[in-house]
Amino acid sequence: MFFILIILILFFVFLFKSNNLDDIFIDHKTLNDPREYINNLLNYFNMVKYKDYSRFYSSSLKSYISAKEETCINIDCPLKEYLEKLKEGKDSQYLLLKYLESLFKYGISKFRNDPKLKSFYSMFLLMYMNNKEKAFIILNSIDKKSS
Repeated sequence: MFFILIILILFFVFLFKSNNLDDIFIDHKTLNDPREYINNLLNYFNMVKYKDYSRFYSSSLKSYISAKEETCINIDCPLKEYLEKLKEGKDSQYLLLKYLESLFKYGISKFRNDPKLKSFYSMFLLMYMNNKEKAFIILNSIDKKSS
């Protein structure tokens, strides 16, 4: 029985280590590689998407929000608004997605010529923000030579 418990513990350690959620707490402004930036965005997106289905993602998201809330200097920061809604007993996933949109915008301003980041952003706008017009504008702005 003890041997099985050890194997299960090792399995979960390797399983959760592969998620690379430790990287999500890195300040996105310090990332200089568009691939790292995209991975950071995808990790945050997974936390938002699965927060209601997984304790792991839920607790990771809570830790992320409390760490990033202090760096949210905008008055209308979606993370601050999200925390206020939670205090009222309302969970607004839309505000978490608005924060992700602001991260996408920052990434595109930093990595202007990265077609993959723009593609992810346009798909995000289309599928999750229901902004078809803006999604197609972003897709059309991708320089065909850089892909």
